[in-house]
Amino acid sequence: MTLTEGYTATSTDPFTITGTTPLTVVKTSGNDLITWNNTAKRLDITAGLPVGVYEVVLTASNSVSSNVRFTFVLTVEERVYYLDIPRNVEGGTVEVLTDTPYVAAKGETVTVIATPDEGYELESISVISRDGAQSVSTTCTGNTCTFTMPAFHISIYNRQNDLYNSF
Repeated sequence: MTLTEGYTATSTDPFTITGTTPLTVVKTSGNDLITWNNTAKRLDITAGLPVGVYEVVLTASNSVSSNVRFTFVLTVEERVYYLDIPRNVEGGTVEVLTDTPYVAAKGETVTVIATPDEGYELESISVISRDGAQSVSTTCTGNTCTFTMPAFHISIYNRQNDLYNSF
């Protein structure tokens, strides 16, 4: 099972458990925030696990056969945020370099490369939250800018939504 960082409390689908009764299932190892719900026959996962991989071992037993172990693996992935970049911009192109196209994790360094067409020059690059309420600090050298991805979706543009001016 895979969850994304910041998930809310959740549960697995119920496990189907068969065998000679009485059959007992217990959690024999794993993180304390992942618990076995014997009534619902599922694992309940409390909110708050950090990014990582978690193994939980369940052991089923009855009076007839030896213990049977099952290992459940939960992965909590880092949350990613979207990058809106201008397309079909008159006067040049914009390329954003991230580990995964059009998304980045909080804290990831994002590089923006503006390539003006002949006869144009870069006016400016602005990085703001999608809703326009927050600016993101950028460091620019020539036509290349970098910034640290914040914990929100962003848009890249300038005030006029036109990155280039003709000269």
